[in-house]
Amino acid sequence: MFQHSRDATFFIGHKQPLDMVKANINQPSHSWMFEGRSGIGKATLAYRFIKYILSDENSGRNLEKLEVSPLDRIHKLIGNQIHPDLTVVESDTEISADLARKAISRLYKRPSISNFNVLLIDGAEKLNRSSANMLLKTLEEPPNHAVIILVCNSSNTLPKTIVSRCRRIAFSALSHEEIGKILKRIAPDMPENEIGNLAIISNGSVGDAAILYGLDKDAADKLALYRSMVKLFSEKASLSRICVEFFAREIDDAWFFVRIVFPRFFMLPCNYLIGLEPQLATNEEYVWLRNINPLTSVQTAVKAYSTAMSVLSDTEAFDLDKRASLLILLNILSEFNKALLI
Repeated sequence: MFQHSRDATFFIGHKQPLDMVKANINQPSHSWMFEGRSGIGKATLAYRFIKYILSDENSGRNLEKLEVSPLDRIHKLIGNQIHPDLTVVESDTEISADLARKAISRLYKRPSISNFNVLLIDGAEKLNRSSANMLLKTLEEPPNHAVIILVCNSSNTLPKTIVSRCRRIAFSALSHEEIGKILKRIAPDMPENEIGNLAIISNGSVGDAAILYGLDKDAADKLALYRSMVKLFSEKASLSRICVEFFAREIDDAWFFVRIVFPRFFMLPCNYLIGLEPQLATNEEYVWLRNINPLTSVQTAVKAYSTAMSVLSDTEAFDLDKRASLLILLNILSEFNKALLI
């Protein structure tokens, strides 16, 4: 998968979050929360911050850019995930109490080679009730040498008692121009028109843009799937035809695709129906919207979108069967599309 958070090769934009971190760098807070949608640079800034506070003045560090020299041993230790004073918690499912206990216990040991023990929880919304309560106790009385960084998509998914004890850094979506600059840097051979399309479809997330283009794989499979799906919608294709196209992919790939672009399938018609000029990325989108009945109720789109998002969130929150959920989501979208078109 496309990895960006550890090497920080494309951090760009987000001047305000960067300035807020730099302003507190000499006496860092014990607890931080980096909040914003996925793929916009939260983990990237977190790793820059961590490298800086775990390094020393001989590391070639630069406060203005919050950088440490790639040649410095701290940079290499963190990049190779073997720094003794850094604990990183990431999980595809919920973060259990046992996993949290082991990670938190390391905060109470004296730092080995740096001035701090750092705990980074990337995906803090996956803390379950027991692990969240365990973390809260540490946040209430953290060790003097501890720094805890929570990275999450939304603080609304976490207990208010945890949120209130963290210094919150909010990240907004990247502009199309910023995404374009980043994509040119990490994929210099990418066609100019594809850069523009990805900037629009990804809705402010360079991580999502990279996944859509296939920078984590050998082919731009997901972007091709998006065009194919929109074409099927414009043709008012049956659910069975849509499923044949969709389920030709691995389930995890299909689920990534749904998480990234599913809201756009509802946003475009909604904007069209309420009279807003939708920002189109592909010719297929234009053909689709041209066939929409302008008298369709906006409430139809809102209701379908709300139902689909509930299925998405429940599937991830309760680790439900993704294939079954994908079928439900495609059915919702298919029925919605039938109601839309003339």
